Amino acid sequence: MPASTLRYWARPWSGGDPLITTTPARQGSSIPTLPFIGFAEAFVIKAAVNAGVKPTRVRENIAGLKNHFGKIEHALAHKCVWTDGVEILYREIADEPGADLYRGKDAQRQFSQAVKGQLKLIDYGSDEFATRLFLPRYGAPVLVDPDLAAGAPLLEHSGARVKDLLARYKAGESPAHLAHDYGAKEAEVKKVITAAAA
Repeated sequence: MPASTLRYWARPWSGGDPLITTTPARQGSSIPTLPFIGFAEAFVIKAAVNAGVKPTRVRENIAGLKNHFGKIEHALAHKCVWTDGVEILYREIADEPGADLYRGKDAQRQFSQAVKGQLKLIDYGSDEFATRLFLPRYGAPVLVDPDLAAGAPLLEHSGARVKDLLARYKAGESPAHLAHDYGAKEAEVKKVITAAAA
């Protein structure tokens, strides 16, 4: 997404509340830092928009979620949040099979069987908050985990950082050689390089 969109979600110039969590800017900078929880919140908003939720409805739904989950900070990064492509929805108990879903903005009940989980790319911890994300743009299992490689995107099974694959490829190494070095599949390395170079 454009950096301006992320900045707007962090600091809306329209005067509304921020949609994502940031921490204060580092000394000597005016740009706030985006912690992993804020990255997860942005990922959820982007997934909802990609699924068809209109940007104007995003803010309404987030405000409703904050009212409903007043005791839960960072509700967007919680396992209870879903989308049906029209609204952002929540489930009272995250793992309850067949539990009904409710519209974020006004708690109107929705039918769970009509909802497709757009957020299956998020893994949640025992506290039911996001712990790592899989990035769909690469077409290969590339993840972001704050406990691995300082949160840099990397191939799940080999641990190869995307930026390292791209740098070595640009230096003249073949995808086959890189796959061998990192113990990765050549097809996945090719997909990652193609997406990262785009």
